[in-house]
Amino acid sequence: MCRPSLKHDQLAATTMGVDARAYRVLAFALGAALAGFAGTLFATLMAAVSPGAFVFTESVTLFAIVLVGGQGSISGVLLGTVLMFVVPQIFRSFAEYRYFIFGIAMVVVMVLRPQGIWPRRGQK
Repeated sequence: MCRPSLKHDQLAATTMGVDARAYRVLAFALGAALAGFAGTLFATLMAAVSPGAFVFTESVTLFAIVLVGGQGSISGVLLGTVLMFVVPQIFRSFAEYRYFIFGIAMVVVMVLRPQGIWPRRGQK
């Protein structure tokens, strides 16, 4: 039975006998468990959790990593991390333009490579 068909056409997967509800609940529970584990590690590392630890620029940076690297591709996200964290450290003198460069990179990638620099295998 082809489980990826659930992502593309839930009705067709249900017709083939796949329990769509059970797989969706499983995916949600797995995501929640991983997020909870990551939050626990973060709180342990920081020794205290406060709203000041979650700034908007960090959210934008993480979003840019996924968009530039490629959604659904682990190697693409790793490449996006290198591009968004390591490369700016090389050009520290341009730190004030960092988010401007992020914005330009996101627009260029979304226009030229909508699936990211390193898309998931089987996508173009």
